[in-house]
Amino acid sequence: MFLALQSSEPIGAAFAAGVQLGFLSGCSPSLFAQRNTSAIPTSQRLANGASSISGSPTLSSATSFSQNQQHTQTTRSVPSLPRKAQTILSILQEDGCWSSRLEVALAEFGTHLRSWNVCEILRSTSDPQLVFRLFDWFRHQSNFRHDHYTYNTLIEVLGQAQDFHTIWRTVETMGREGILLTDTPFNVLIRSYSAAGLVGDVRRTFLSMKRYGCQPTAITYRDYITAMVDARRLNDALSAYSNMLKRGYIPDAQVYAVLIIGLCKNADLVRAEKIMDEMLARECTPNRYIYHAFIDAYLKEGDDEKATAVLEDMLQSGCTANSVTFRMMAYGFCKLEKADKALDIFKIMIDTGMDLGSKLHNALIHVLLKNGRATTAILLLQEMKKRGCDPDVVTYNILVKWLCREGKVDEAFHLLDELRTSEECDTRLYNVFIDGIFKVGRADRAVTVLSDMRSHGCEPNELTYSTLINGLVKDGRVDDALEILDEMIMKGFDPQTKMHNKMLDTLFKLGTADVALSTFHKLREKGYITSVVTYNTLINGLFKVGRTEEAMSFFEEMVEEGCNPNTITYNVLVEGLFRAGAPELALSKIQQMLGRGSNLDVVTCSRIMNWLCKKGRLDEALVLLDEFIERGCKPNNHSYSTLIDGLFAAGRVEEAMTTYGRMGQVGCTPNIVTFNVVIKALCRLGCMDEAMTIMHEMKTARCFPDIVTYTLLMEGFLYVGRHQQAIRLFKEVKEKGIRPAVLTYTTLIGGLCRQGQSLSAQKLLEEISASGASPKLQQKLRKLIERGGTIDDENGPHDGERKSQSAG
Repeated sequence: MFLALQSSEPIGAAFAAGVQLGFLSGCSPSLFAQRNTSAIPTSQRLANGASSISGSPTLSSATSFSQNQQHTQTTRSVPSLPRKAQTILSILQEDGCWSSRLEVALAEFGTHLRSWNVCEILRSTSDPQLVFRLFDWFRHQSNFRHDHYTYNTLIEVLGQAQDFHTIWRTVETMGREGILLTDTPFNVLIRSYSAAGLVGDVRRTFLSMKRYGCQPTAITYRDYITAMVDARRLNDALSAYSNMLKRGYIPDAQVYAVLIIGLCKNADLVRAEKIMDEMLARECTPNRYIYHAFIDAYLKEGDDEKATAVLEDMLQSGCTANSVTFRMMAYGFCKLEKADKALDIFKIMIDTGMDLGSKLHNALIHVLLKNGRATTAILLLQEMKKRGCDPDVVTYNILVKWLCREGKVDEAFHLLDELRTSEECDTRLYNVFIDGIFKVGRADRAVTVLSDMRSHGCEPNELTYSTLINGLVKDGRVDDALEILDEMIMKGFDPQTKMHNKMLDTLFKLGTADVALSTFHKLREKGYITSVVTYNTLINGLFKVGRTEEAMSFFEEMVEEGCNPNTITYNVLVEGLFRAGAPELALSKIQQMLGRGSNLDVVTCSRIMNWLCKKGRLDEALVLLDEFIERGCKPNNHSYSTLIDGLFAAGRVEEAMTTYGRMGQVGCTPNIVTFNVVIKALCRLGCMDEAMTIMHEMKTARCFPDIVTYTLLMEGFLYVGRHQQAIRLFKEVKEKGIRPAVLTYTTLIGGLCRQGQSLSAQKLLEEISASGASPKLQQKLRKLIERGGTIDDENGPHDGERKSQSAG
């Protein structure tokens, strides 16, 4: 079947000629390349679809492929260095530091100082201290004065070393000495800050240029946009791109590539297509990386037809596809389980002499078997061998798993038998086989596997034994499992109590509590140690099947046997008693434990606190909170958030704020949930200034507001009639690149309408629509405006949205 895919005409020749390939036949017309820029927009053309292809390796950073652009400022041609200058370079290369012979060479060179050869000498070292000392030596020569070329060279070297403080000192020195200050120092700083991950400093540097009397150039915009995209601040990057166009600069291929790749990686295909349209309108040719970015994004969206259409554009534009392109498509088709299209890609790769490798073969064999196309998978395996690509252990793992899944255990074993002399037939493969046997209910075959393994020269490992034991236990063959366990120990594997506990846990999960208890007693008789983990497993299992008295009996036995309960025991005990409807008994046990001086962990503390708060027993929760803190057990953020929320709900505002203030004193820093709980309550009370103060505290604590925070504040401002503040917050959300939720839009639009601000709501809807909102969302918001901010909901939008927000 696979061989039947071969065509009569060599694909390689057709591909080299750039014509439409066989598997692309029937595709829509070119989506990007060679089109009239006034024609249908990209988004509409892409919607027409294509025919086939998908996949995608991870795309690297946009800067990894971009070509370095030449600086736009005037540069001087550099003649060859004088012999004495070359001597200095040799010394610097050999010594790598300031030396006596370097001083001699510099002194001899002093009469030949020129700006261009000083720049070459400075560039020859990456040591910031050495380059600064060289720079300072040149400064003190009577026959030489540094100019902006040498200063810029110094800054470039310092930038590579990320010596930001010295760069800024140098910039200040240039200003004092009247040296021409160009964009170069700022470009270096932007690139260096970006490389160090200091995106805030990138932005501050960009904005500081005006203060130094220097305007951004095309190079500055390129570097700044690249930095913003690498930091995933796409809105800032697009804003800079817009300003770049307004200032009359024409973006180069790198700017377009950086923006498009960043947007595609963020799944923002609407804006990526728009940038692509602008790129083509300016007759700037896309490169392979841009096409790969679109293909990658469409495949991740599951749209193989659009990905195929982009590939056809790529070929028609004269941009040659390579092995990365086709691997991307092949893997994508396999992930989307489109086996026929993946086979077409394989055919092209084979015809063009590309190396497929075992990994790609394995991916296709896997999807073929998964889709029930075993014949094609076997033929592909045969073709793989004929081309000299040997199957590896992964290949055989796939085959064995499939055979076992299909219930063909004997065939799987026959395959293992054929591989007995092969390197691929190892313990890992047998472990896959054993796992498959149990999954198809053939536990009867499992008991002979160990002897089969040994006859093939494979020794079982700990995973082999554990898989066998767990499988046999699940099948109810406890005696067989115990025999395997004995053999495991005899072979030198020490399961300690882990294996026993796994057996017991499995039996409880199967609902066979009596078998679990019987197994426990057998283990005891064999002399296996009963640990705290074993008791925890028994207690937990019995609680889960409702046998509370027996669980408590084992707990008492545990204490009597001198096996000290640990924090997990207490957690299991508290949860089990709560589940059994005995919370008072749980609290009593907790008090006993505290009386014995036992410490609880944060999980147990939080579980108790949460239950008390949910039951409205806030006074007890507050008392218990103090006791926990005194004993060094600090409830977590979730417990504090629940308690604070409960206090606010009960109208105990002052106590809620006091509890919130105490968090920092006991070393528990509020998180986003805690801050949102406080902000939500203050907004409901109409205390918007206080709510904004909490928001500022969030930022100070480096806990940045999320869309829930902003939505709560917007709703609160609308509730008290301060709609302008709500709109400002919405704009801040967009500026920060935070993606609004549907609730955010409905809260703002609905609130404006209810405040009689229908015109503002309509204007906001137009902005939302222009930003690429989905048609479904636009329709929902339009209906909301038509109804004056009300929704067909029995509670009304305001109450409904408050409940939804509270749940968030």
